[in-house]
Amino acid sequence: MAKARRTTKPQSEVNKKATPRVDVAPLVRHAQLRYLRLRKSESVLLTIPESPPDLHQTIQIEVGPSDADPKAIFVQATFTLDGQDALHIGATFEILYEYHTSIKVTPEQIAAFGHLIGVNNAWPYWREFIQSMTSRMGLPSLTLPLLRLESAHPVATEQKKAAHLQKKKRTAAKRKSRKT
Repeated sequence: MAKARRTTKPQSEVNKKATPRVDVAPLVRHAQLRYLRLRKSESVLLTIPESPPDLHQTIQIEVGPSDADPKAIFVQATFTLDGQDALHIGATFEILYEYHTSIKVTPEQIAAFGHLIGVNNAWPYWREFIQSMTSRMGLPSLTLPLLRLESAHPVATEQKKAAHLQKKKRTAAKRKSRKT
């Protein structure tokens, strides 16, 4: 007998410490993932819920240069999922990126890179962890939705989109003027 699967859209909270939109394209082009590992996990089934509990999810990100390597970025992503006194699941992932470039990288770029790329890289592991743990707890397997961050578009991307829209408007205006 197959277990029923649930898909949920938990409320999410990302600790966005008012990270300004910064161009992270140079880091994205040159950064390589050295490792992504599970540092800590915790899972508690307090009661077996009769109906799917309302879920509340939090994501905390810590980003900084690596102490051991000046050309490396350390990201620690801590995810928690709580459900109305029914269950608590948490996991902390450590991610280390290294980059080989002669460009000057600012602390703002490092922070933006960690918040955007680090979370995006850790999210599939968090989704698998939740699905596995809920199944192991004897609950219907829980599938978290895909990650959607509002701040996932660096300034450079927005400027390209704006330039593309301006070009479309000019082209449309030229066509219109030719017809008249």
